[in-house]
Amino acid sequence: MPNRNETASALAAAFALAADGRAVFPMTFAKRPACAHGVHDASRDPAVIRLFAARGAALVAIATGTPSGIAVLDVDRQHGGAAWWREHGGQLPRTFAYRSWSGGMHLWFLHRPGLRTCVLSEGVERRAEGARAIFWPAAGLPILSDADPAPWPIRLEPPPPPAWRPPPAASSSPPCRRRR
Repeated sequence: MPNRNETASALAAAFALAADGRAVFPMTFAKRPACAHGVHDASRDPAVIRLFAARGAALVAIATGTPSGIAVLDVDRQHGGAAWWREHGGQLPRTFAYRSWSGGMHLWFLHRPGLRTCVLSEGVERRAEGARAIFWPAAGLPILSDADPAPWPIRLEPPPPPAWRPPPAASSSPPCRRRR
């Protein structure tokens, strides 16, 4: 994993991430995939990463979930994430984290089966199976914590659905009829 002092190019960062077991793919500065199938093209293979580099993409993205073994907590400062962070940030374990382009942050946690991408709160998203996270340090943004990824915090899990469902409310309107 690139360290705090590394000012590597996107290609060097992609190779370092792949060597650390992360599946990567190229992105444009417009945050669009620079490959045909986006996250589904992510790879750890140096030969494939070299082909990505030939496309001239400016950013490196990581396929979250099973392909890379991480789930990312994306805290977006501009859309309400700063308030959530002030309330909950101190309760999270130390983990790998870096600044994002918008001034927010991405925190890496170990992925575990069953984690899905979802919105946890306004401005806070869990990026897991089938999603991606841009590795902003490859674009020069700072690494905030170079700790190893911690296990996904159980406290960030949504409550389980109720074991029972209430019966549907009786309707006072007549049932719909098909047109003739």
